[in-house]
Amino acid sequence: MLTAKDGAAGDRQERLYWADKTSGLTGSVRQAPMSSQRRRDAGIGVGLILLFLLSTTAACAERDAAGSTPSTGLHTALVGELASIAPPLVSRQTWNANEALPGMKGHTPGSIIIHHTSVLQNKQLSISSKMRNLQAFSQRPDWVASRRKPAWGDVPYHFYIDLLGSIAEGRDVHLVGDTNTKYDPTGHIQVVLEGDFEKEQPTPEQLASLPRLLVWLSLSWNIPIERVSVHKDHAQTDCPGRNLIAVLPDLLRSTSEQREHAISSVCGQRAAVTFSRLYCSR
Repeated sequence: MLTAKDGAAGDRQERLYWADKTSGLTGSVRQAPMSSQRRRDAGIGVGLILLFLLSTTAACAERDAAGSTPSTGLHTALVGELASIAPPLVSRQTWNANEALPGMKGHTPGSIIIHHTSVLQNKQLSISSKMRNLQAFSQRPDWVASRRKPAWGDVPYHFYIDLLGSIAEGRDVHLVGDTNTKYDPTGHIQVVLEGDFEKEQPTPEQLASLPRLLVWLSLSWNIPIERVSVHKDHAQTDCPGRNLIAVLPDLLRSTSEQREHAISSVCGQRAAVTFSRLYCSR
């Protein structure tokens, strides 16, 4: 939850190393030459290892294609195939974003979290102005309520929906968002709606844009609608506000229906290979 009153949001490989350590014999001791049988056995062993590695690689690729969190390459392919259902976005270039600061961590999204800004909706400012103000606050040390926040690398959210339903690009979705509350934002796409929904209602335009954004994101990253949650599910906060929480069950049911309709529509238009493999052969 990001509060403009205090300035901003309150809302956080294993590497496997293959080591082949060999020790040579020194001095006057000489290694006996390998016999023909041993060479044949060694050749068979190497062949079996290569076969195992190839089959493991293929299995991993298959799991990546069918899994719930596609790789960056698979995600890129899906975004291209989903252009027909993508919502219009106010790009970072359009709202004149500054460069992101260094030091942010990469991740692979596997879920979506919904927030509110916890600030009353402002009809006077354009979405570009709101995004620039949010970024300026985010990239400097400051206070959120009684907590001191560090300078974040960029706006803490990946997408921002203003009161008119316009959707702005925030932080690169491949980078972990930031939070001023106690949870790990790794793996979550952060979506925020403008407004204080403890005191006011989300606008009809916001309630129309949110499902469209969720459908596109869920299909782009192969995220089931069941993995859409709210900030309050992860940290001690009222975010995204009781008035938005009250309408979310119906909104998510509608989102799930729209997602199935989008799948049927894309599959009916001879979907490209990546999308078809994930969604059309179910």
